[in-house]
Amino acid sequence: MLDLTAIGCNGSQAGSTPTTPTAPTQTAYYTAWGDSLTAGCEDGASPQCAYPYQLSQLISNSVVLNEGIGGQTSTQIAVRMGAVPTYVTSAFTIPASGSVSNVTFETGHEPCFNVAATGYIEGTIDGVQVYCQNPGGTSYTLTRVAAGAAQNVNSGDAWTPVLAATALNGINIIWAGRSNTSTCPTSAATTSNCPVASDIAAMTSYIIAHGGKYLVLTVINGELDGDAPYSTPYEWIMAINTWITSTYPNNSFDIREPLVAAYDASNPADVLDHANDIPPFSLRAFNSSGTLAAAVSSPTTCAISLGFSIGAKTTVTVGSEHIFIDSGTDGNYVCTRGYAGSTAATYSSGTPWIGTDPLHLSGYGTANAGNPNGPGYTFVAKAVQGALAKLQ
Repeated sequence: MLDLTAIGCNGSQAGSTPTTPTAPTQTAYYTAWGDSLTAGCEDGASPQCAYPYQLSQLISNSVVLNEGIGGQTSTQIAVRMGAVPTYVTSAFTIPASGSVSNVTFETGHEPCFNVAATGYIEGTIDGVQVYCQNPGGTSYTLTRVAAGAAQNVNSGDAWTPVLAATALNGINIIWAGRSNTSTCPTSAATTSNCPVASDIAAMTSYIIAHGGKYLVLTVINGELDGDAPYSTPYEWIMAINTWITSTYPNNSFDIREPLVAAYDASNPADVLDHANDIPPFSLRAFNSSGTLAAAVSSPTTCAISLGFSIGAKTTVTVGSEHIFIDSGTDGNYVCTRGYAGSTAATYSSGTPWIGTDPLHLSGYGTANAGNPNGPGYTFVAKAVQGALAKLQ
């Protein structure tokens, strides 16, 4: 007869310590939807130079998909997600294999805007799975994922995105609206008068319908938006941010406010940005550099030859001087010498210079390591981690 007292309930011998089953580690899935602020890597070492990567390092057992594409509006991001529909506006034939060019989509609803030959967006048209790329301009190239029968496509046929299995039913972070060319009103933004609002509303509804959760980040401003708080762009950013935080009180995070507050009080350029309610100089990317193509013989001249033209509202640092480039072309800029309390000087040809982005943030491995809070996108990742902890 079997002595049941000699056998533990888990099959171990009586008197031994039962083995507790180890629970499987559950992976948390996040998808970061956005434009260049999500894509990141305006400077620094890839892929660490984007906030989604940094976020994945902060959250144990997590996978964070970076769905950021520079230059895309909130509408194009929503289309890429599948929350807003889009249709082709040309008739063409998808070949049995290979590509078809000169495809057009609804204006403003292009799923792969700004996606060049080095990347692609996957979707289906009339049951055929294709990669979409933007070789430039307003036309697109579709390449079959797998060979098959040729397929005729009519103008008005729908594009359906193909997403990773975990892209919608996990936790989605939406950082959209910075690239929109149409603006919200300067007060009382609503889904009827502000495309950013209606696009975000479509995205959040779509995520919920697919069993996911979401966190919406506010839009940030920069030098490009003029002297805050007096410019129209600044006012519309404030209007959409008010809409975001009031519409999603439990599912939004005002990332703009802590960025502005994270200035270095010992850095005069930071102090000036803080006074203008802008994320600080020391958290922004150094995204251009070179050497002076000609000597700068006067401390007051803006006839500065950097070697190539740089964008408006860029702060160029030469030696210890900051030079604010307001507009113009190389050799003929409108500028402020001795910007942010620095001392204007003269320079010889070949003197190194570096330019600070008027909006985008610094990444891991950046040359801009002056802020005590670390790189800009690392700061964003830590702030988002805290917001996600409250959401979950």
